[in-house]
Amino acid sequence: MNVKYNRNGTVRYMTKASHLDPGSRAGDFSRFRVLLQSSENAATAAPDLNGKVSLAITSPPYHNAIDYEQHAEDSTKNYRQRTNINYAKDYLPLMTRVWDEVWTMLKPGGHLVINAGTVLDDGFHYPLPQDLLHQALSSRNWRFIRTIVWFKVTAGVKRAGSVIQHPLPDYWSYNIMTEHIQVLRKPGRPKLNRADTPNEWWESVWDLAPVPPGQVDHPAPYPEDLPHRFVRMLTQPDEWVMDPFNGAGATTKAAVDLGRRALGFDISEKYVDISKVRVSEESSVRRLQLSVEPVPAPLFVPGKSRGKTRHGAGLATRRGSKHG
Repeated sequence: MNVKYNRNGTVRYMTKASHLDPGSRAGDFSRFRVLLQSSENAATAAPDLNGKVSLAITSPPYHNAIDYEQHAEDSTKNYRQRTNINYAKDYLPLMTRVWDEVWTMLKPGGHLVINAGTVLDDGFHYPLPQDLLHQALSSRNWRFIRTIVWFKVTAGVKRAGSVIQHPLPDYWSYNIMTEHIQVLRKPGRPKLNRADTPNEWWESVWDLAPVPPGQVDHPAPYPEDLPHRFVRMLTQPDEWVMDPFNGAGATTKAAVDLGRRALGFDISEKYVDISKVRVSEESSVRRLQLSVEPVPAPLFVPGKSRGKTRHGAGLATRRGSKHG
């Protein structure tokens, strides 16, 4: 089905599209490709699409936090192991090589969207989103459009009370509840789709819940809601959308569901297979996250508490009580 939306995110109408039938999605090479290759060679692997991609959106793997090969082999074993790849000498240059390939594949005015969070490693806190942005801008003549802060609305309770319990600086522990989405554009006239997208999507802060544990067989999936928004904002039907680190296929799934053509790369055969199956499954985009719908105070009924209130979030704090 090809879905058309109102500006507030509600469905306007749906029309049948034969090229989107579930049985043919993964098999139609002219509309859907997920290649078992490194995106360092993207332009060579799909030369017919060089200069034809409208949007590249991805969440690249971290250099240290997850052993993707271990997870693909056996997800029941510990896959959160530190690897030996050097952040400055190996990882960042690898990312730059990928962005250079994306540059070749994008049409003039096409966008590159990079989602990443900061990284904690061996006592240091690395500004990964800013480093990726710097590397990209230093390599090519990208136009920086903006940074969107993704606030992961259900994450990060575990360490939130450390400052209250131990106010001294030595005890302070950073609580990573946000990621940064860097939006870049290749020089040229862009095609923006403001008519069918909610106004709040064009703001610089997004409230999106992360993927619930166990929903996707991947160690670090990002929610399908995220590429869904960018595909609708920055592309038109039948245009190509690319993910150089496709993983479990959230980007390619969102693109095909919205009537676009999808291209993905991954070096794991398991994840390539998962993304090919996923494209014919039901969408995991959450209706309540398509738009912001304020609830009048008289109608608001809070949900049942799931446990102990975390430090600093009590009524006394919100009422501005004085301490000391």
